[in-house]
Amino acid sequence: MYASALSRWSGQTDLTLGTPSSGRHRVEAAPLVGCFVNMLPIRLDLSGDPAYGETLDRVRDAVIEAQANGDVPFEEIVKDLRLDRDPTGRVPLIRHIVQFDEALRPAPMAGLDLELQPLGTGTAKFELFVDFEDGGDRGLECRAHYSTEVLDAETVDRFVTELCRSAEAAADENRSLS
Repeated sequence: MYASALSRWSGQTDLTLGTPSSGRHRVEAAPLVGCFVNMLPIRLDLSGDPAYGETLDRVRDAVIEAQANGDVPFEEIVKDLRLDRDPTGRVPLIRHIVQFDEALRPAPMAGLDLELQPLGTGTAKFELFVDFEDGGDRGLECRAHYSTEVLDAETVDRFVTELCRSAEAAADENRSLS
């Protein structure tokens, strides 16, 4: 849905999206303390105006391919591609991020009451970062963080509204198939 909406809005069919990966693919990393997040670039080909099912197949295949190479640090990819760093601090290669926050809930720990606190930096490293979260009874929640140098609030609001409509349509289609 995100890729399709972004393709329609941008007029581009060759997209590279990013998604954070936990970086804990290896068993030996499980007991280590620290942040192991790696950015996975996902290159998508949406040429030929693919139908919904075909788009899902293409996205699934691209995500599987990206995850298979998930141990390669993003910085190494940038270095190997000889991409110049953006002086504004934006990340090269990836301008758009999509994330589902299901795994970002703090794990329960005996004797501790943990909760996530938002960390606002006041800057955007990506043109658009869309963050989905399972809101339980409230359904799927969506937040968009964006660069005000590139996008305005009205445009982002229209994009997120279309994205939500696409998600609802996909859910309805999925329910009718089951």
